Amino acid sequence: MHSPWLAASCAGLVLLACGRSIDDTGSVCLYPAGTVQEPYEQPETPEPVDFTADAPLRATAHIGHSGGEELRFRCTLTRDGDTIDLHTHYREPPGDPQDDLRSFSATCELPGLPAGTYTLVFADEEHTLTVPSTVPPPCLGSF
Repeated sequence: MHSPWLAASCAGLVLLACGRSIDDTGSVCLYPAGTVQEPYEQPETPEPVDFTADAPLRATAHIGHSGGEELRFRCTLTRDGDTIDLHTHYREPPGDPQDDLRSFSATCELPGLPAGTYTLVFADEEHTLTVPSTVPPPCLGSF
């Protein structure tokens, strides 16, 4: 028979070894798939891009993290009616932060959207996108 203390200690060690889970942080910008975007950079006044009906979309997500290990940072895009949810996720490695800030990025895609007006949602921010349109890429979150 195992003691409750031993089980709780083992669970705590697993959490320390894995780090904590971080969701919906950083910044996410939405582009038509195939649009070239420089990693880790978002200009103050981005050039307008063409969002056309039935063309796939790509989200590029960025975070800055002060850690010595590579992060498995990922993003997801999902659509439910006229709402597009953008999510990011990574597991913070155990240990102390490092002095140097490193940038990480992830991309994810969504199949083409029919013409219409959509609400983009990331964390506690929302942005409206009309398809078709020629507008600067919508970006949400903090850079």
